[in-house]
Amino acid sequence: MIEKCKARVLNPGSMPVYSHQCTFNAVKDGYCKRHHPDAVKIREEKHREKFQKQFDNSPLRMLKTSAEQLEKANAKIVELEQALQKSEDQNRLYRKMLTEPI
Repeated sequence: MIEKCKARVLNPGSMPVYSHQCTFNAVKDGYCKRHHPDAVKIREEKHREKFQKQFDNSPLRMLKTSAEQLEKANAKIVELEQALQKSEDQNRLYRKMLTEPI
């Protein structure tokens, strides 16, 4: 007797929804080619890559990336302004030292 796949699948389009055993013949480890855990894992990985690619190119992601870059740029501006202020203070002190009599 030919062994059937041991995966449970949903019956499409039925109300109420119920599941039944897959009708394909078992090929490896009691599963058909479609429901074998290795095949499912490969399919899910492909789906995840496709979704990630769509997400990376989405306007929302680009907006979030732009906001993060703007935040980093603003932090760098503040850092440079502080360095400039420190440099100006040092220059004033140096000029004061040069102009004061000994």
